Amino acid sequence: MFRILIRHELRGMLRTWRAPVLAGVVIFLALIGPVITKLMPQIISLVGGGLEILGGDPTSVNAYAQWASDLSQVIPLLTVMVAAYSIAQPLSSGSAALLLARPVPRSALLLAPAVANALITAVAVIIGALGNSVMTAILFGEGELGTPMAMALRWLVLMAVLIAAAALGAALRGSMAGAAGVGLGVYFALALLSAVPGVRDYSPAGLFSLEGGETWGWAALTAVPLIALMGVAATRAFDRLPLASSPHS
Repeated sequence: MFRILIRHELRGMLRTWRAPVLAGVVIFLALIGPVITKLMPQIISLVGGGLEILGGDPTSVNAYAQWASDLSQVIPLLTVMVAAYSIAQPLSSGSAALLLARPVPRSALLLAPAVANALITAVAVIIGALGNSVMTAILFGEGELGTPMAMALRWLVLMAVLIAAAALGAALRGSMAGAAGVGLGVYFALALLSAVPGVRDYSPAGLFSLEGGETWGWAALTAVPLIALMGVAATRAFDRLPLASSPHS
């Protein structure tokens, strides 16, 4: 039954705006990043009235840095909003209550949309990493798949944390606002903590260091129990959440 619910959610995401918008934005940012990086000297010179950039022309390293910036700043916000809608909309619309009339575990109604969102986002980001690598190689004459792909794979751990947080918010409040609020709250909390070296190096806050490093493994390792803790808390809260039988009940 759980697999059926995941397939149902995947079809729903592909047939509505959620998957196209999510994948479209991710792939667009992956492709446009190297272009903006390549043209940045000309853009600054044009806007700044002839101002020149010190430090030489941009390189593929700068293009990869732009990809890391998009992964850690722009794409997580979109991921949280799409996941919040996917997880909370059935709870507030009444469709989740109708499904409970069948032999469906309550937890499956909460976790299936979360898993489906994780799958769609993962595929979009991996395709984006491939596109980023190709575009970088075309524009800069050099490029490698390993760097953007490694950043994407590291980002998937951060994505799992944020989607788990959105599921927890949906279970607590039963609304998109609650899901988005908790998801965004966890994102900004980790972003702030990532500026503290001692905390960043040995906590999930280090997930923002997409370039890797010696302590990135600690960030991923500590993220696993955080995801599990939020998942358990979400399922327990969802067991106590009253579900409306219709949007107006």
